[in-house]
Amino acid sequence: TEGDLKARVRFASFLYLSTEYAEAIKELDAIEAAGLKTNVMRRLKGLSLLQMGRLEDAKAAMDDYFANVKREEYIIWQDYEAMGDIYREMGDLEKADEYYVKMISKNVDRTDKFTDLAEMYHKELRKLQSQSRKMKKDAKALNDPIQAAYAKANECAKA
Repeated sequence: TEGDLKARVRFASFLYLSTEYAEAIKELDAIEAAGLKTNVMRRLKGLSLLQMGRLEDAKAAMDDYFANVKREEYIIWQDYEAMGDIYREMGDLEKADEYYVKMISKNVDRTDKFTDLAEMYHKELRKLQSQSRKMKKDAKALNDPIQAAYAKANECAKA
């Protein structure tokens, strides 16, 4: 019955809170197969998948959640935080920033996420700087033989 399914959703919530993410997902999938799919289930599945590091699946579940929320006030700040975390872990810092801004609009105490994001931008900058140094070194290594051949050709032309 629907009452039994709702009790199973509460059990899935308990599994999530107990960090039994894979078990929570199994239970949520079984409930959905039995004919019930709620936004609480969508949220729990997305959060569980995020905790398991299954980012693409977590994003899909949270996208499904956001697409089915009927009213903005039903979205809690943790939903925006989860999407920001998903995008940050996927390397899409602009989208992460977008969701963190939404999160802050609902909970001004979570500005620490911007520190995390700034650290990610700084890490990306260091990676790009390292790539730039390597490209310059590679270009110099390619250019040295060309310069040597050019000098040799000039010597031959003068002789």
